[in-house]
Amino acid sequence: CQSKKLKTRLRPVTAPMTGKKGHEQYIVSFAASSVAPACAAIFTNPIEVAKVRQQMDQRPGGILSTLSHIRTLEGAAGLQAGLQIAIVREASKAFFRIGCFQPILDQLHSPREGPA
Repeated sequence: CQSKKLKTRLRPVTAPMTGKKGHEQYIVSFAASSVAPACAAIFTNPIEVAKVRQQMDQRPGGILSTLSHIRTLEGAAGLQAGLQIAIVREASKAFFRIGCFQPILDQLHSPREGPA
């Protein structure tokens, strides 16, 4: 039984949908996969802040009363406490999870073979 060495050969990177060189397409994909969740963090961060405050303060009441209490005491800026790190967290998670999918798929499966 002869062992055969597996030769890993990387295919040239081309974007399957556009026919352009894939590096440009991948950069757009990486950026879009990071920007969308980062923008979503702007809208979901006040809920996260209220949830953490409820857990820390053990205040009676629901999420709306907690949001109202934070806004009364700290203003609108209090609702966005920790926004910078939330944006970085969401952008970096999505960058690797979503942005790396297509480049890896293109290396493992040729577009000429049909859909993956």
